[in-house]
Amino acid sequence: MQSNLNGVWISRVGSTLILTEEPVGVLNGTMDSTQDLSGPEPLHGSSSRDPQSDNRGLSFSISWPAGKSSPDKEQFPSSVTAYAGKYQKRSDGSEEIEVIFLIADGSTPGPLWQSVGISSDVFKRKAKP
Repeated sequence: MQSNLNGVWISRVGSTLILTEEPVGVLNGTMDSTQDLSGPEPLHGSSSRDPQSDNRGLSFSISWPAGKSSPDKEQFPSSVTAYAGKYQKRSDGSEEIEVIFLIADGSTPGPLWQSVGISSDVFKRKAKP
């Protein structure tokens, strides 16, 4: 049975998420972030185990290497990002993955809140050619 998570997804900021769910409940893929020039990075995660449901929970994580967010900016430290959210198929047939994510790096000594940021994003399915 084909998973409704499989495919290419584009975020509000233009990042590309490619997901494959196989076996059911196990996510793999890559993300090519517009905020990071390192290129596509592998991701691994989990999803709720009903591959055809119009509403599904999912989570995945990515380890980012140190690098530059643009050619003219200084280097940023390596980090990890944990995404948690849900897939939804709308009544009009459109599909989206909405996530909240925590990004953490170990570059700042001190309290946890100084090295962990939180944000959100929405990915829409890329139209099939």
